[in-house]
Amino acid sequence: MIPNILIEGDVTTPESALRFFNKAIEVNASEIHVTSEDFVRFEIQGRQQCVSSHQLDNEELANFVRATYKNTSGETRALGDTELDYNFLHRYQKEGDTRLRQYSFRVNVCSATVSTGVGIHLAIRKVEEDAPRWQELGLSESLWDIWRPNEGIVIVSGPTGSGKSTLLAAGNRRILEERQNEKIVTLEHPVEYHLRKYMKETTMIVHRAVGKNTKSFMSGLESSMRQKPTIVVIGEARDRATIEAALTIATTGHLAYTTTHTNSVPETGTRLLSPFPSEEKEQRLADILYSSRLMINQRLLRSEDGKRVAVKEILPFDKDVRYRLESTNPRMLKKEMRRMVNEYGQPFSEDLDKYISQGLLRAEDQEVKSIMLASKAELNS
Repeated sequence: MIPNILIEGDVTTPESALRFFNKAIEVNASEIHVTSEDFVRFEIQGRQQCVSSHQLDNEELANFVRATYKNTSGETRALGDTELDYNFLHRYQKEGDTRLRQYSFRVNVCSATVSTGVGIHLAIRKVEEDAPRWQELGLSESLWDIWRPNEGIVIVSGPTGSGKSTLLAAGNRRILEERQNEKIVTLEHPVEYHLRKYMKETTMIVHRAVGKNTKSFMSGLESSMRQKPTIVVIGEARDRATIEAALTIATTGHLAYTTTHTNSVPETGTRLLSPFPSEEKEQRLADILYSSRLMINQRLLRSEDGKRVAVKEILPFDKDVRYRLESTNPRMLKKEMRRMVNEYGQPFSEDLDKYISQGLLRAEDQEVKSIMLASKAELNS
């Protein structure tokens, strides 16, 4: 069960703000949310909990920024119209640990409207040090069998905080540990999981951070093609440039992995088409169908044991699926892809039924009902 947490005292200095990072590490909180005129909140297993003894004012919020942003203008910029997005490294020795360890956090800072005017909001996410093993995530061997096609695109999708990057990291860790003659080049903003520790004699990975190691996804793609990779990872297909980059990789005989923010596999198809003008959609749909090899959508649901369970739907793009989708009007793509998931893949209902039978989910849970209703709606879209 999630412990009750209370951190006493004002945040009068940057050093006093670090107490919240120490406690977040101790209780394994995945997120810290801090807003002017509100309590500090931890997120543990998808559940929020207020942990400060009082609501913080702007000066206390400024101390959070000063503690994490190594520039004296941070709080001034945050109170304006500038959004800050950066990594923060914090050294801490947990109780019972034999040495001081370094922990990484991704911090997003922006201004927010509060009752007294303009305040500050920080969303702080703990970046896990180790990528989990494939088996630790409960991923099946049947999924592993189709995880590493010879070429094309593998897309992992889901809402924010659904474990997309974690699933992708687990797959790439297993590739590095078990396969031979693999060279993975990643293009990320920022690099989330550092996987070099899992390299073997015949596998390697090169991490490249956009904005730090390369100017853009496209410039990074151009140089990566000269580095003879077997796999290219594009951290997120978020716009036309990154979607085109993934398609370019796939159509040059390489394998691309990427993630995107959607709520289902059928929605992923329409999401990939959305940046393109109507006159290009048919050709781009053909490119996407030709290149796609596997689409996975994952959701994390709060379970009855106080933790979370991952429910997935999966669509392998074999010849039958591509043939059925080739003649689809782009406006009907979501409906037809829902049929393909139900007929050729694994719909959400398989995982939902499994966890309901195990007592971890309930059929009457709002999250469960919402997923099932959305899947039915796609058949009528």
